[in-house]
Amino acid sequence: MNRSLTLFERAILESLVRSDKTLDQLSIDIDLDVSVVERILNLMLELNFISDLGGVFGIRGDNFDEIRKVSGKAQVIQEFSDLLTGAVVSHFDSFGNDDVQRLSVKKVSMTSGEIRIYNAFLTRLEEFIDGVEKRNNRNSKVADQQLVFFGNSNYSSLIKGSLSI
Repeated sequence: MNRSLTLFERAILESLVRSDKTLDQLSIDIDLDVSVVERILNLMLELNFISDLGGVFGIRGDNFDEIRKVSGKAQVIQEFSDLLTGAVVSHFDSFGNDDVQRLSVKKVSMTSGEIRIYNAFLTRLEEFIDGVEKRNNRNSKVADQQLVFFGNSNYSSLIKGSLSI
């Protein structure tokens, strides 16, 4: 199978990993209309990503084999690309509204000393995020989770990487 999970499918899987849920519970957890969730669930059932036990959806052992097939490197790259695209679109759709997410990308030249300092900041940020993740409230809605991007890359590496896509 040469297919990636959509963001909708990924959100449903993330919700079901926490606990089995009904259609209404999933709709609330991922903050999508019931009719949209129902259509996605039907497709996921056909693909054997999830199981339906009398209106309660979940992930069973045999579902993991199918999910693994869409979790290869190419599929993960596509999913990450979809996330970044969604973040960029969402950022510009809400531009000027202070209550929404922030997205910042800057291209700067740094000395080797500045790179070391920056990497130290990234390490501290990652430690902070890891700590938050460990304390994560499993009762919070999937839709309310914050998506955090951080890191850096050499500009020429990004250009060359875009050529291989």
